Order: sequence, then structure tokens, then C-alpha cells
Amino acid sequence: MTSVFKEAVEIQLYHKPLCEWTLYKSEWNSTRQTRTHLEIPYYQRNFVWKEEDYQSFIESILDRVQLPPVYVDTRDLYSKGVIYIIDGKHRIQALQRFFNNDLKVREMFFKDLSKNDQMEFKYSIIMPVFEVKRLTQKQIVELYLYLNFKAVPHTQQDKEKALNILSSLS
Repeated sequence: MTSVFKEAVEIQLYHKPLCEWTLYKSEWNSTRQTRTHLEIPYYQRNFVWKEEDYQSFIESILDRVQLPPVYVDTRDLYSKGVIYIIDGKHRIQALQRFFNNDLKVREMFFKDLSKNDQMEFKYSIIMPVFEVKRLTQKQIVELYLYLNFKAVPHTQQDKEKALNILSSLS
């Protein structure tokens, strides 16, 4: 009898402090460098977050909201020094912009935080990272599609309903 389950793929979960995302050079244009860098695969959408989206993500960290996981493909990490971001590129870019004082949140850049708050932000807050290994390109694109297009998107009406409830609770 044939199993209804797909063949298992190797995905490992890690919990990385936010500061680890500052160790990598981001090559958003896929230019090769000699050190480890992050790269956006060709199947990804363009950058679409607005400034307030980046700020909102950093605010959620400051408010201690559990962070959603990032998915990365490390198949070329040792041979080419590349980590491909399958899902989470806007979140990683928000972190890098904040750490580089290129994103102001709550009227502050990262450099404006106290040294203790900087250390806590960088080392105490953890982002889950799913690292995929030994997947075919087809499996990786299937994972990307699953992560980004399987759910039913919320409508503007859904958002307004939740905002109305929120305002009635204030």
C-alpha cells in the first residue's frame, strides 16, 4: 500500500539571536562576495514593504511579540558562502536597517537605545529559523509557494472589523 504522506524533507529548526542577521552582508542584487552573504532567490517577489511596515515589525519586537520563523536554504553555504532566504526577507531587511541606523522606530534609531537595551535587543530576542538542507530546487519553490499562498488572505473588511473591536476596547 502506498503512503499518503510525502517523502520527508530535512528541515532543522534553530533559534538565533537577532544580532546574527547583522553578521551577513546582504546582496539584494545577487552580487557575489567572498564572505557569507544573504541572497534572494529568483522566485521571490520584489520588496513591497512600506516604511511603516518595517517600523511595525521592529515595534512588534520591542513589544515582545513572538516572531514568525524565517526559512533559509543553506545548500551553498560552504561552497559559495551563500544563504538563500526562502521566506522572511522583509523581516531580515528590517532588522538590518534598524541595526544600521537606517530605520527610525518610535522616534529612535538603534544607536539611540541605551547600551543595555541594545544588548537585549541583539542577544536576548530570538527569531526561529528553519534551515532546509538537501532539497531540490523544485521542493524549495514548492515550500515557498506553500508558505506564502496556501492561506486565505484577510480582506480590508476583516481588518476594519478587528480595528473597530480594538477601538471599542480602549
